[in-house]
Amino acid sequence: MGAGVRAVEALSNALGVQHVRADEATLARYSRSALPSRTRPLAVVYPGSTSEVQRLVETASTHGLKLYPISRGKNWGYGAACAPTDGQVIVDLGRMNRILEVNRELAYAVIEPGVTQGQLYEHLQQHAPDLWMDATGAGPDASVVGNTLDRGFGHTRYGDHVLHTCGMEVVLADGRVLNTGFGHYENARSTYVYRYGIGPSLDGLFCQSNFGIVTRVGIWLMPRPQAFCAYFFQSQREADLERLVDAMAALRREGLLQTAIHIANDLRVISSRVHYPFDRTGGQ
Repeated sequence: MGAGVRAVEALSNALGVQHVRADEATLARYSRSALPSRTRPLAVVYPGSTSEVQRLVETASTHGLKLYPISRGKNWGYGAACAPTDGQVIVDLGRMNRILEVNRELAYAVIEPGVTQGQLYEHLQQHAPDLWMDATGAGPDASVVGNTLDRGFGHTRYGDHVLHTCGMEVVLADGRVLNTGFGHYENARSTYVYRYGIGPSLDGLFCQSNFGIVTRVGIWLMPRPQAFCAYFFQSQREADLERLVDAMAALRREGLLQTAIHIANDLRVISSRVHYPFDRTGGQ
């Protein structure tokens, strides 16, 4: 029995055989990439809880496996479900898709990494219509946590997603669970409203890094505004772009523009509004 087969068997023992896939179709699907090159994973695993993630990293440490965690693999523009190198184990956190809490009084939600933008939106519409979430252009199936951990941004005054998170639960490489900020203390009541806690602020260590697998995040919500207007303008001359940026920067510093500002060329704008015309390009 080869080392790879033994590793897959150990993962199956840790998570259950139904949550470990190493068949050809699955490996081919997770090998897809928008880049010219692609890689092939050893296996894909689907943990369903923090305790299962702990067992997973302990098994990976024992067998010397490299883990590549994804939330849902649809964080378009930041990363891909395809691992950086061959032979890695892709940790698909899509099963961990619970909205654990929505606090209407303090305006925050606590979610797992598999929660999508569409799922959180629908939940707020039904249970907290007085609160808004920020959203990205990645679509309703993209993960809120996945985008946040890649320092993604959206379209409202809460558009800087990392800045509007508070309290992380993280599984470290040795299987220990770290709760950041005041979450370190049992029965803490301000875990999701004051991010710093006591001592160093550690949340930034787990953004765009591989120091741990984030299994829970608190995100801040905003009161539903009386009005919200998205506006667009375009420049016909490339030479005007610098003047436009300087003008908007001045408005931003004065606090008149509070939202994220997006600058795009024609192809970027078209791609955000329609699907790629494969039927007109012969599948190319």
